[in-house]
Amino acid sequence: MQEDTWAAVGPFEPSCLLPTCRDYWTYPGSLTTPPLTESVTWIILKKPIEVAASQLAEFRTLLFSALGEEERMMVNNYRPLQPLMNRKVRSSFQATEERTTS
Repeated sequence: MQEDTWAAVGPFEPSCLLPTCRDYWTYPGSLTTPPLTESVTWIILKKPIEVAASQLAEFRTLLFSALGEEERMMVNNYRPLQPLMNRKVRSSFQATEERTTS
């Protein structure tokens, strides 16, 4: 599709993409790209969502750009693991033990 074009999409239930186990951890963090603004709530599923290699390859063909910028592939939009600092990690389920990591 080209920018500023539309396509009709039938009814879609996003929950079908999630695993049956909906347990997760969450913590406050930042964007992964500059300006790295501390404005994100990260959610980590207890059971990872699996995708096929072909699905991942298709996802890697996606393009993005800001207005007036050249289109770029949507890759390498991550940053190295950062220290937890004083952030609180919360779980949606009853934790069995407390763990501390950096």
